[in-house]
Amino acid sequence: MSSKEDRYDVHVGPRQRLRIESRMTERDRQYLEAHNVRRKRYHEGWGKEYVPMKWSEELKKRSKEWADEEVQRCKEGKRSSHDADAEYAENVTSNQGNSASSWGQLKTPDENIRKFVERESNWEWARNGHLVNAVWRPAQYVGCAESEISWRNSRGKDMTCHRVVCRYAKPGNCSMGNFKDPSTGKVDWEAAAMQDDSLCGPHCPPEGCYT
Repeated sequence: MSSKEDRYDVHVGPRQRLRIESRMTERDRQYLEAHNVRRKRYHEGWGKEYVPMKWSEELKKRSKEWADEEVQRCKEGKRSSHDADAEYAENVTSNQGNSASSWGQLKTPDENIRKFVERESNWEWARNGHLVNAVWRPAQYVGCAESEISWRNSRGKDMTCHRVVCRYAKPGNCSMGNFKDPSTGKVDWEAAAMQDDSLCGPHCPPEGCYT
């Protein structure tokens, strides 16, 4: 077994949880709670056992690295994009505008996760891929991070951009073709998201699973 596979299978126990929870910032806790209140609503609403997610420092670290790259592209006028090399599921959102306006203000974690979930609640797959990642039952770990940049544009206005990235283990949106109705072409994303387990990607975050 490769070292990469070894890392994915590590279970580090309850002490790791205490260490991670002691290091979480208030916004970390808010991001975790924003995910879990929605997961509980979706899971139980579909008659399934609720599976809460736990926080991952390493997923947060990787999210931060990509958010820092993304925010530079925001200044260049480019839309948010995903890291093609990410081995974990990833959600990305942003807001930007005049620094003095609501468009340029830092949003709360709940507002950001609302973009992933409530905004996409009536969309078909694959447009609702952010929602699917957030409520995917086999996913048990999440880490989110933010990056901000401010500048003065060519018109002399002060602008601010925020990029938010969340990463998930296990990755969602996995093997969705298995849930496609051949007669309609539609994907039953609810059935996919409510599985007890899925095959794609690492089960544990880089630092290992913990209880």
